[in-house]
Amino acid sequence: MDWLRLLKLLELEVTPPVMAGQLDMAEATVSKALATMRAAIIAGSLDAPACIEAGWATPWEDAPTPPVFGIVEHGGMAFVDLLPELAVESIIHFKSSFRLRTRALGGMVYTDRYRHYTALAACSPELTKGFFHHADRGLALDKASAFWRFARPRLVARQGISEKSFPLLMKELEFRFNHRNEDIFSLLAQRLCMFVPNREAAGA
Repeated sequence: MDWLRLLKLLELEVTPPVMAGQLDMAEATVSKALATMRAAIIAGSLDAPACIEAGWATPWEDAPTPPVFGIVEHGGMAFVDLLPELAVESIIHFKSSFRLRTRALGGMVYTDRYRHYTALAACSPELTKGFFHHADRGLALDKASAFWRFARPRLVARQGISEKSFPLLMKELEFRFNHRNEDIFSLLAQRLCMFVPNREAAGA
């Protein structure tokens, strides 16, 4: 694996199929390498302990329980916090019992304000079963979020978000937004170098 070329392509937000062609590798191999890179991003985040405990820093293993994130901004920074006390069913409960407004985007669902968070976000088929529709307008995230203006077109460009890729993508977007005025390539390389030895030490 040519990690430096992969990091450069990730920095440039090249899609996995195009990466596979440029690296002359199978797309499945590239996807696994990207999952490792995104896990390295998670391992360097503020809520890394919670993400690691939940299993989202080991994406090469079976996918753990679908997470719920809280999104909030402060001082020009975005925080996409894993909320282990909530589950996908919590969003369904809040919507059906307390009329929490929701909206869907490419497989994910986000909400209006919840406590001090601008939105909750999750991705699971459970959210779209039955009578649940997520098409409310005027949500706080849509109206007044610099992070969402940055993240939304990138999520739309993927033309769909899978349950397993969702947490990796959200933490990557948090990382990109918070370092949008910095040299992303160097930061990605640092994260990867710090992460891979830890994985090897654990016997991965």
